[in-house]
Formats: sequence, structure tokens, C-alpha cells
Amino acid sequence: MNDKYQADGVSIDNALVDAVFADQSANPVATGIQIVRGEEQQPEEVLALVKETLTNASLPEALKQHRLLEPLIWLRHIGVHLPKPDTVNSLSKLRSLIETDLSYAWRATDVASHFAMSEATFRRWLAKSGHGFAKALLHARLEKGLALLQSTHDPISNIALDCGFNTPSHFSEAFKKRFGIRPKEIRLRER
Repeated sequence: MNDKYQADGVSIDNALVDAVFADQSANPVATGIQIVRGEEQQPEEVLALVKETLTNASLPEALKQHRLLEPLIWLRHIGVHLPKPDTVNSLSKLRSLIETDLSYAWRATDVASHFAMSEATFRRWLAKSGHGFAKALLHARLEKGLALLQSTHDPISNIALDCGFNTPSHFSEAFKKRFGIRPKEIRLRER
């Protein structure tokens, strides 16, 4: 809790993800950051399996592919939802636009116009991801706030304003609701 941490990322082919998650219905929480608790679910064991699989040159490719299904099955078992690639595409396009200026007062009509759609078409397009516009905007802002808390020493009040929140308290409340921890607790854990 009071120590440094390291993050590792894994990119897995969409075909493998589809093999495990294809029948899963859309979940509005399935995009962006999903929390996996280390003490309860021991993700380090799954990550060790992935690393060993990818670095073992003696394993045939077919066996590597089979072993890489295991972490995906584990993620599904603990309740993680992975969005289908086509839903990621619409949401990632929206997020890329929003992230050009998180403090801007984005409106669905402006974004729809940017993508050369009517607002109704834009909302249907985005609905495929399981998110509405307001939730997608909020999640983009909160996830950027989390990244800034972890990677800068900027004051929390500045981060809140930079991410488009009117007040630091609004940022803190929304952050706690999304991640289960207050922004200042992230900073306290870094020390």
C-alpha cells in the first residue's frame, strides 16, 4: 500500500478475445479502466503465466495461443467485460476527440457534427459500446485524471480543472464513485 508500483500491459489478439468474450452481452462498465483487486484475485499469477508463455521460445505457436486463452478465461471468471472491437472503435474515436481538450464543455451535438452525423445517429453509434455520451465523457475525464495523479505532481485542484470538472470536490466525488478511492489517497500512497 505504501510502496512504489509498476504497471505491465498486455495486448492480446482480437481473435483470442472473441474466443472467450464473443457471447458476452454489452456492459456499460466494459470500457476504460476496470479494477482487479490484487489481494483478492492475485493477477500477478496470471501475468506471470502470460510472460512465461510469451518468452518461452520452445513452445509451439498453437500451444502459446492456447495458453493465452487462460488469462482471458480468468478475467471473464472474475467479472471483467471486454468490449467487442467494433464498440471499442466508436468509443475510442470519441475519446480521442474529447482528449484533445478535456476542459472543453463538450456537447453531443458538437461531437455529432464533428463526426458528420446527426445527434440521433451519433447516440445510436455510441450506444453500441454500452455507454451514453455523458458517461463516456465522464469516464474519459476521470481516467485522464487518474493518469495525471499517477504521473505528475500537479495539485489535485489543477488536475480537476484540466480534466473539465467545475470544482475539485466534484472531481473527488466522481473519482471516488468510479474507482473506489479519493484522488488524495492516490497521492498519499505514492509517498
